[in-house]
Amino acid sequence: MDPLSIGAHCGGLKAACDETVHAASAILNAAVPDQDAVLSSLIHDVRQLLLPTLHGMHAVWNANGPTLMTHRAAGFGMWPAMQQHLASVGVTFRGLKGQLDPVVESVTRSSFFGVNKSAWKLGMRIRTLAVYRGRLLVQDGGLRVGLVMMQMCTGAPNASLAALNAEIQSLTAAQASLRNEEWVGTAEEEEGKQLNLTLGSLIGAAQGFHSFMASNPAPAPVPPQQYGAPYGGQQQGHWQQPQPHPQQHYGQPPPHQGQPQQYHPQPAQPPQPTQPYGQQPYLGPQQPHPPTSHSPHPAPSLRPPPSPQPWPSSGYQAPSQSQTGGYQSYSGQQTSSQQPSGGQAAPAQAQGSGYTMSHSAFPPAPPPAPAPPAAPSAASSAASAEYTMSYSALPDFGLPDFSVVPDVPASPPRSTAPASAPAPAVTPAVAPAVAPVVAPPAPTDPAQTWIQEEDGHGSAPPPSYAQATGMMAVLGNFIPQEDSEEEYNANDYDDDDDDDDDCPPPTAYHIAAREGRFDEIKRLVESGAPGLHVTGEHGQHPTHSAACVGHVDILEYLIQHGADYKSSNNVGFTPLNGAAIWGSPAAVRLLLRYGADPNQASVDKQTPIYGAAKHGHLETVKMLVEWGVDKDDRTYGDDWTPLCVAASQGHLDVVQYLLHQGADQGIRTEKGVSPVRTAASNGYAEIVRALLQGPWGNTRMLNVPCNSGHTPLYGAAWENHVDAVRVLLDFGADLHAMNENKWTALHVAAFNGHPATVSLLLSRGASVHTRSTTGRSPLGSTAQEGHVEVLRLLLQHGAVASQTDNDGETPLYTAANSGDHPDAVALLLQYRPDLINTPTNNGWTPLAAAAFKGHIGVVRALLAPSNNPRADIHARTKFGRTALEAAAHEGHTAIIPILLAHGANPNAIDNDGDIALNSAASNGHADIVSCLLTTRTAYAPININHTNNAKSTPLHAAASKGHLSVVQLLLNHSATVATRIPSGFTPLHSACVNGHAAVVSLLLRRGADPTSRATDGWAPFTSAASNGHTDVVSLLLDQRPALLDSARNAAGWTALGIAARQGWIGTVQELLRRGADLRVANDKGFTPLHGAAERGFRAIVEALVLAGGPVTQRTSTGWTVINLAAGAGKGKVGEHDKDAVGTVRYLLGLDRGRYGLVDVNSPEGQGWTPLHSAAYEGDVETVRELVRAGAWTGARNGKGSTPGDLARGKGFNEVEVALLEGGMGGMAVR
Repeated sequence: MDPLSIGAHCGGLKAACDETVHAASAILNAAVPDQDAVLSSLIHDVRQLLLPTLHGMHAVWNANGPTLMTHRAAGFGMWPAMQQHLASVGVTFRGLKGQLDPVVESVTRSSFFGVNKSAWKLGMRIRTLAVYRGRLLVQDGGLRVGLVMMQMCTGAPNASLAALNAEIQSLTAAQASLRNEEWVGTAEEEEGKQLNLTLGSLIGAAQGFHSFMASNPAPAPVPPQQYGAPYGGQQQGHWQQPQPHPQQHYGQPPPHQGQPQQYHPQPAQPPQPTQPYGQQPYLGPQQPHPPTSHSPHPAPSLRPPPSPQPWPSSGYQAPSQSQTGGYQSYSGQQTSSQQPSGGQAAPAQAQGSGYTMSHSAFPPAPPPAPAPPAAPSAASSAASAEYTMSYSALPDFGLPDFSVVPDVPASPPRSTAPASAPAPAVTPAVAPAVAPVVAPPAPTDPAQTWIQEEDGHGSAPPPSYAQATGMMAVLGNFIPQEDSEEEYNANDYDDDDDDDDDCPPPTAYHIAAREGRFDEIKRLVESGAPGLHVTGEHGQHPTHSAACVGHVDILEYLIQHGADYKSSNNVGFTPLNGAAIWGSPAAVRLLLRYGADPNQASVDKQTPIYGAAKHGHLETVKMLVEWGVDKDDRTYGDDWTPLCVAASQGHLDVVQYLLHQGADQGIRTEKGVSPVRTAASNGYAEIVRALLQGPWGNTRMLNVPCNSGHTPLYGAAWENHVDAVRVLLDFGADLHAMNENKWTALHVAAFNGHPATVSLLLSRGASVHTRSTTGRSPLGSTAQEGHVEVLRLLLQHGAVASQTDNDGETPLYTAANSGDHPDAVALLLQYRPDLINTPTNNGWTPLAAAAFKGHIGVVRALLAPSNNPRADIHARTKFGRTALEAAAHEGHTAIIPILLAHGANPNAIDNDGDIALNSAASNGHADIVSCLLTTRTAYAPININHTNNAKSTPLHAAASKGHLSVVQLLLNHSATVATRIPSGFTPLHSACVNGHAAVVSLLLRRGADPTSRATDGWAPFTSAASNGHTDVVSLLLDQRPALLDSARNAAGWTALGIAARQGWIGTVQELLRRGADLRVANDKGFTPLHGAAERGFRAIVEALVLAGGPVTQRTSTGWTVINLAAGAGKGKVGEHDKDAVGTVRYLLGLDRGRYGLVDVNSPEGQGWTPLHSAAYEGDVETVRELVRAGAWTGARNGKGSTPGDLARGKGFNEVEVALLEGGMGGMAVR
């Protein structure tokens, strides 16, 4: 190993850390993602965990590389293992770069809307970024193990065996958790496997190193060596191992104190623009954002828990406020730096931006109690406010998280905009009497806005402008519906179309309207600033911005001054649509008073009442109904009404109101889904009750199925919504209603393994004896999935264990065949042990089925000695297969010795004459072949040359399919090489025909005869040439050079002629290189050149001519090369295309180079010229080529026919025209 390689790896990875931090920071600084918690946490991990560790390793190795390489423990392989681990970290960084670069590239060149689209793209990448971040956390543990070993080898005072042991245990636990992680795709899964192997190698080397150092104590430590400054500034003393951090979860930043953090600059610093990727951007403070609701699943912990065992004090402490500049809260206030729980406080030594490390030999002290945040100073607040104002033009993107998509999009936040607005200067339209909408009091604490109730709904702060406008655009394209057959795929919306980057940016009106800056709006209007009537991103007017966020005063002011409030944006949403969807009832009322159309639908047919009902905005629904909007509006596609969509989303108050207003719950969607059906299938029991009872309820839809035959009870039972099932049953739902496949609610509940629902249905009288169209009972349905608890319930309620379906399958057979369900099989055997050998209609027993499927647990359960009667291990299917042959055929190696140990006969012959050895050899299962050949049983030894009904031996089968390891095994056990099947093929023939060069080589070494011929005269050599297996041809010629021209098939073709006639240019070139004779003709005088020309293989004709092929030589019946080429026609020979015109053109070109070489009018023995041949084939292109070359159109063959006669006789009109254009001779009077 190169001593410099680890140092070079560390240096490269440090650069990768910087690049990753810059890329992620560039995205954050552009205010792109709503997923900034993952990005900020990634920055923290790279900068605070990996980078210091890499810097320490880099410094130690550069200063002590030769010493470390020659250390007395180096033989344990920790440095090569570390080198592999560093390479693995590099792979992870490359994956991160591949995810970040496209977003950074879009950010650096995008407009306002382009940044919004970039945020959407990042939303699709964020889960992948979280996976890579979790992988880096695990890899950091490996780096720390390596650093501790380096420090121990160089005598660092705090590098101890205890510290190394703690790191090894932590890394081992992380590796175990990593094995259960989900990987992004196939390539990433392979990377994950390699990562696990690399970590295992590193852990093994570290454990060996630990054991050696424990038994061979190191000599007295040398004085600490100064390795240089760590990343970011100066350092005193020598490098120290970073201290283990508290347990940290995958997708979440480390814990911190104070309010949620934002990436703002310090108050004293002016705002800095985003730098292009590759330049140092402004990164802001280092504290990441708090975890969000869409944080990915936790990652494996890399650190031991803080109690009861204290962590070793061998790492750095978190930098103090004086080192990092503190953390920034929402208000711009600085808070104290966060320390890991259970660790010691960091020494607050301000030295620029660098770190000062402390070395404590004592266990870490408990952390101090967090002090309450200090109130910001006036200067600080002013600076923060100034910063906020200066960046007010930046969009606040907060796009929805679609990582988990419901049937219908979840409701967006409702606005807390004021409910009333100043009186308009112009008289609005007179509205119907509407109950006043009273706005809730403004909360005193910002956090209270998330829990305050309004009309039964959780209220929330107004959505950001990007949330409102961005969501409106997304909703225009993405409205999944209940029971939809089309699944959402985020990639469908990532079309990489950069045209959106050219959309106009927002005007000052848009920005002020969405931020609620009324004074700025007035200033812009009064000053006559342009942009009032300009559309911004998504084609929206400033009134869209105000309406979506709920700034009613601004909205009315804009309307009064002529702003457009009725036009729709790019996806058809008007300001009224936006206000309805985002829950701004005051804005809705205002727009209605000014005459906005309450029925105007978007491009995808969403009306304001549909959007409000879908998102649960009761006050808006009331307002629209009282304004005269149809409460049963069916404008939206598939006939979804407001009542149906509200029921599907669980908005009880909206459902109750619509029912009170007389909404028709009998209206179903195009798929037949009723409100009660969708409420039941989504588990909204109270909505189901509201739809069925009370003054407005109606039970007429209780048992009405959708188009697929699913009743409300069926839907609720399928999803295990027990409360909804109970309500439906209380109102008399039909327990025995069936869908189109005759499945009842009990069937689906049993199939999905819902014991609570099954128990409830049984208690209400559901029948356990109903059968589906396939004849399967609920017991058979749950046996298929192996749900033991449901099986027990059904059996206790009288289900018949012996009931068979249409295929003759008992529940026991179904459980054995469908999965490895040993507990289900054991339970069914307790009730009916006599069914253990009951076959299906095809003769398959439970044991044979389990062996065929590889269900080893079921095989053991069926062969248990306690069973009475025992499973019949010799039972055969209708094809004559035993359980042993079934397992051998499918390659289930672990089952073979179990069956043999229980007395399976390895010599049992099936209906095709095969034994288990034939099946295993034919399918390439070398382990099973070995097991069958080496396991001693009570039966006669296996005949290794056993022939089946086709007279094929195991060696034949394995050689034919190229199973090299099986061929090797069989030959080692004395299989006969020269056996033949009825066609006369030997195993060597079979391998040559199929091109298995490795098998051919092995058979030749074991004595196979390359000159043997099949009954039709074909030798292995000619068979290989006929199929274009050039490598096999070369192997055979290496063994027997005389085969080159001597081996012929029954028609007398040599290998060269065969390959030329079949179109294998590679094989032809190899045979020519070997010196094959070009003039050797077959029994009819055809040379290889004749054979290639006859098929129209221009490339082969050219190769043979250039090698000296006889262009003028005739066949026994007088055919010339050009005559044969002209009649080649069109089409294919195998996989090769004919090229008659190209071949003729090439041959005619020879005449121009060597006069008289090719005669265009030369007839064959019966007077056919090349033009006759081409005309007869209807090849108009070749006809024209020959006519241009001087072919005589009036030539007659032996029967007196001209080329024109032949073309006319076969209906080739185009050929006739070409001949007429070439001369009238072809139409001469006979």
